[in-house]
Amino acid sequence: MNDSEGLLDLLGANTVAFRAESISVTWAASEEERAVDERLQISLRVTTEPRDDELKPFTDRFGEGWVTLIALKGEYQHNDDGQPVIGILGRRNDEIIVRVLVSPTYLVGLSATATRFAGAPIRISVWPYKKLSEWNGEDWLHVRHCEVTVGSINLSKMN
Repeated sequence: MNDSEGLLDLLGANTVAFRAESISVTWAASEEERAVDERLQISLRVTTEPRDDELKPFTDRFGEGWVTLIALKGEYQHNDDGQPVIGILGRRNDEIIVRVLVSPTYLVGLSATATRFAGAPIRISVWPYKKLSEWNGEDWLHVRHCEVTVGSINLSKMN
């Protein structure tokens, strides 16, 4: 990748953004091998935010999907290039499926924030290692970055 491609990626050329349409927070505890296994998971039903650039075919094709945030156990896996993989992006039928591993502390904080500000817009941005515009939809892409924004402030005019 040359410097201009790296700059475009930093500016979001390979980042897909989703708007959450609904959210589900699930907590479960079970006994496994004489220890309690506690799990927190957040699932978001999402729609893809349209684009007018090289990602337009992707956002036109995949308008809906699911983003699931799962508590990380242990350490992140690494891809063949030694880069940390925080999640995966794939498809099921015509829907995008994204699974992201999150620190358990951050997952608890996000679940509290999302339920406290119920009705606030939630936006999820995902940036995979490989180009989405070149993705054939057949394999799973490794995710390098994920950002979740709850709520927004719009200032129309400052005096």
